[in-house]
Amino acid sequence: IKEQFLIPLKMKNTGYEENFSKVSSVIGYQMNENGKIEPAKILSLSSFQSTGGMYSTVDDLEKWTAIYD
Repeated sequence: IKEQFLIPLKMKNTGYEENFSKVSSVIGYQMNENGKIEPAKILSLSSFQSTGGMYSTVDDLEKWTAIYD
């Protein structure tokens, strides 16, 4: 993926990481079993492998979609 897509498209803020548990300081929220809103638990994205192990930015995704124009 890196050699065939990310480098040629100059997608410098996109990749796949196996060993991170926090991408940013953004906090998600979820409803607990008592119906109260609480901060969501931090998940390791590596557990999702190809369905969630990749990260990107809006600017890089724009480069990706531009190949279809």
